[in-house]
Amino acid sequence: MYRDEIQPWFDGVGVTSQIARAQSMGSRTLFRYPGPCGLRDYFIGRLTLLGAPESRLVWLSDSPLHPEARSAAHFGTLAILRSAGLEAEPDGEPGVFVARNLPVPCSALFWVPPSALARPLPWDGVATDVEARALFGPEWDGERRATRESLDRHLEERLALEEAGAGDLPARWGDLPEAKRREVLLRFGIAPRWTR
Repeated sequence: MYRDEIQPWFDGVGVTSQIARAQSMGSRTLFRYPGPCGLRDYFIGRLTLLGAPESRLVWLSDSPLHPEARSAAHFGTLAILRSAGLEAEPDGEPGVFVARNLPVPCSALFWVPPSALARPLPWDGVATDVEARALFGPEWDGERRATRESLDRHLEERLALEEAGAGDLPARWGDLPEAKRREVLLRFGIAPRWTR
């Protein structure tokens, strides 16, 4: 389904609920990179929505690796587990789903570290964050701490750029090549905090 075909379903007008359920997320685990601010909120237990509050819809992927979420390579991504009860519809693009931007219980979300993005794990058999945590060894805790620190430095760097008046920056600072980030930081006289 394409986005313009999906909207009537979300408005309660289009396809029947029986068809929608047949095509929906069902027992699948989907993934969402909520951006650095969304991940920070998740880490501190404040993530209430998967997308921006003003967004009615949120796009999800059937894989932790997705070309639209390149910054996940730096910070990981979120798995939206079966217990989320999220009704997501195929978007028409292979591997992409769309759902209403509604609150999801914290126990139905799990942080997937950068080191595990390409690892084949039985995600569709996982319903809760406790079950998901059992897929990882003790190194997961260390990677989570290191990623949170890196994420904080990334956000500090971005804030310093905004305060310096670098308003024309791309929204996805982490997607820029490192050399380009260094060039921008130098232009505004900002010492790197996250960029090496």
